[in-house]
Amino acid sequence: MAGSTNEIEREIEQARAGMTRAAAEIERRLQPETLVDNALGLFQRNGQARAIVDEVTDLALRNPVPVLMIGLGLAWLALDFSRHRPPAPPVAKARP
Repeated sequence: MAGSTNEIEREIEQARAGMTRAAAEIERRLQPETLVDNALGLFQRNGQARAIVDEVTDLALRNPVPVLMIGLGLAWLALDFSRHRPPAPPVAKARP
């Protein structure tokens, strides 16, 4: 029985280590820098998408005031949304 218990404990530790590695990898992939790098890489590899980005960038540089107004409007919308957001429901506490 002792060998079986030790084997189960070892399997649990292996599973725990695997979940820790998986969680760390998910966290790494969801870092803002990683997401931006992946998006930029997608645009750089795709010639048509790169041309669209270049055109939009050129348009924004030629017309900075409308771009600024759009940015301010989006910031205002985000701020308003964060202020009027309903509170999250309470989370039940686990008993020890």
